[in-house]
Amino acid sequence: MQDMNVEPQPVVPEPEAEVQQPTGPAPDTPTAPAEGTKGERGPDKQVLFVTDKGYGVRTTLAEFRKAHRGTKGTRAVFLNEKNGKLIAAKLVEDGDVVTVMTKNGQAGLFGIDQVRLTGRGLSGVRLVTLEEGDEVVAVI
Repeated sequence: MQDMNVEPQPVVPEPEAEVQQPTGPAPDTPTAPAEGTKGERGPDKQVLFVTDKGYGVRTTLAEFRKAHRGTKGTRAVFLNEKNGKLIAAKLVEDGDVVTVMTKNGQAGLFGIDQVRLTGRGLSGVRLVTLEEGDEVVAVI
């Protein structure tokens, strides 16, 4: 038989492993801001604006002034009955490929270099010819 008068042993916590704090950036973390981030407005940075009736305008970011509080904005595309409503604004570079998708399932695939580089505030050039009742719904 066991002795019932055994005193319980105190529980001693094991020492915790020391956590090492990182001394520098992680190997996969870039140290400089990523290309195309806030503040870069060079001539090679471009925006493609696409409307629901298949028109597009490609212009450089340098065309747009930096806005502050209280400004009313800057016109990027001249919208009218001919070109419709603005559907997408996409950052692009020379050599990019863009796909325009329509409501009826039509897809137009083209190189961004096929769209001429213009100033802002224009109605644009036709990117895709649409059938009656069709409209652009996405730009990839």
